[in-house]
Amino acid sequence: MAYTLIIPVCPHVDAAKAAANIAAKLPNAAVFNAMDYADEAVRLAAEGKADDWFDLLVGRAAALGKENVVIQGITPNDAYIFLSRQNNGLATAFNARVVFAVSNEHATAERLQMAKASFAGRNVEFAGVVGGTAEAAQAAGLDYLGSADAPEGVAKLAAEQAVRLSPAQFRHNMMEAARKADKRIVLPEGAEPRTVQAATICHEKGLARCVLLAKREEVEAVAKEKASPCPRRWKSSIPPHWSNNTSPRCVNCANPKA
Repeated sequence: MAYTLIIPVCPHVDAAKAAANIAAKLPNAAVFNAMDYADEAVRLAAEGKADDWFDLLVGRAAALGKENVVIQGITPNDAYIFLSRQNNGLATAFNARVVFAVSNEHATAERLQMAKASFAGRNVEFAGVVGGTAEAAQAAGLDYLGSADAPEGVAKLAAEQAVRLSPAQFRHNMMEAARKADKRIVLPEGAEPRTVQAATICHEKGLARCVLLAKREEVEAVAKEKASPCPRRWKSSIPPHWSNNTSPRCVNCANPKA
């Protein structure tokens, strides 16, 4: 599967048109619009979980089952004024080729240079520019792919990409494997805050069925303090054969190996 990300560089660019027309020229292709999930992105970013959004998008795009996926990037607007900053994260999360979409506005070449510079330190393939003029693209050291209405030379976007698993793709694969396995995880020290937090994440993402070794009221108290849900699906118990102290075997397993 090959991914191409269309990043609007100018405010009046029709990124949807550019994405649709490029996808129309690629075999077995579809358009994936990240803006369809803008409200979700804002909520997760506000909670400090921006990476979770990328993980979700990677899964949704993969579910399309297409050979080529053209991702419509985020256009800055008043409703989502800060969200366009996530375009760089989208490029990295999908290991996508980047196509900048521009119009014939003033200083387009400078905008393109700034857009390229924003990726400093990231391993990104710049595939070219759609819209604007060939002169502006060349001034920025980018290939010109024609207008948004009639893109040209986009066949290279269907070429096989280097195998490079992004962090978001790795997390998605790992979580999908965990969901399919549907394992039960027994968590000692079940009322410890970090244990409760880990169980919360497992429940929210459907990664495992958690058994917390603690009294339920203690777990609920910790969850309430951390403003975390305490799902009924969780099992909280202390097996009768356990003593009040951690078993010597568990202590030995926790010790660093010599």
